[in-house]
Formats: sequence, structure tokens, C-alpha cells
Amino acid sequence: MQKGITIIETLLVLAVISLLVASATVFYYSFLADYQLGTDTTEILGVLRLAQSKAMAEEGGLKFGVHFSSHQYILFAGDSYALRNADYDEIYDTSSAVTLSWAFGGTNDVIFEKLIGTPNNAGTVTLTNVDNKFNTTSVNAAGKIELQ
Repeated sequence: MQKGITIIETLLVLAVISLLVASATVFYYSFLADYQLGTDTTEILGVLRLAQSKAMAEEGGLKFGVHFSSHQYILFAGDSYALRNADYDEIYDTSSAVTLSWAFGGTNDVIFEKLIGTPNNAGTVTLTNVDNKFNTTSVNAAGKIELQ
């Protein structure tokens, strides 16, 4: 009787380890996509609330808003993004695993009124990750900003 392990036993162990590594990799990437979605959602909520707060405080005597594009959003000061004071621009990028979409009355901007903080348009911002999970943030006509 010989002692030791056969080549078949070795291959079987390697196959089991390969399956475990593959499963862990899939789980890791799914976890990472969910984490990035949550992080980006929290950041957009914060930026929208910051723009509203700055408008209500009349910082620089200006209105403040947020301009949205495909993987970026910009906090700006002014009556519109086109006429903004670029000295106040704060640029934020979403992670590469997250897609940004918005609906603010056909415009890429939401602008908050001085002192009262109401938006020029009510609407939503939706972030979707590579697993098609999504979070939607809404801004209502009264200025309430919340995660739906």
C-alpha cells in the first residue's frame, strides 16, 4: 500500500479551490458595485443639500444649483449654469461603475432660490450600477431633498 495523494485527488482539490475563488470574485465585484452606488448616492444628496443651503444663506448674494452630465455633476453659483460664476464651481465625478440620469423639466440643472431654497424645477436624479440596481433622489417643489 502506497502513501501519498494521487494526481486525481490533486486535480479535484484544485477544481474546488478554483470554484471558491470564482465565487468570491463575483461576490466581491457585486459588493463593490453596491458600495459605489451607495457612496455616489450619498454624495449627490449632500451636494444638492449644500447647493440649497448656500442659496438660502445667500452666499455671495447668489443662487446656487447643480448641473448634471453623464458621469459628472457640478455645484455652481448663478442664475443658470451658462451664466454661472465659475469661481464657485465644485466638480464631482461618479464612479465608473455608476450611470447618472436625471429629470428636471427637460433641463440639466436644478437651481435653488435665494433665502427660501425652493428649486426652479422639481425632479429626480437616478444612479444605476452595473448590476442594474438603482437609487433615486428626489427634489420636490417645496425644496425637500430625499432618497426615494
